[in-house]
Amino acid sequence: MATLTLTDFRARYPEFRPVADPQVQGSLDSAHALLSEEVYGVAYTLAVGLLAADLLMSGPFGNGMRAESTAAPELTTYRVQLNLIDQGLPCRGLVLS
Repeated sequence: MATLTLTDFRARYPEFRPVADPQVQGSLDSAHALLSEEVYGVAYTLAVGLLAADLLMSGPFGNGMRAESTAAPELTTYRVQLNLIDQGLPCRGLVLS
């Protein structure tokens, strides 16, 4: 099973450096639970990182990284990227909708 560790996440998304480790780890744990490695394949760790970042942005730190799209201003830039990955999948990658 591929996993995205806290260290890997922090290296890939340095903008979350001010966020406490337990909060980041909780978002990573949630993302791992919600996404299927079987569905995402080689994009699994990328998808986990994007969903974890989206979950973090949905919390109290989430005011600065909203998508610039007027069609969906409530989406974070991370969710927009995850949605693009999802569009290339034969079925939705989220285990839970």
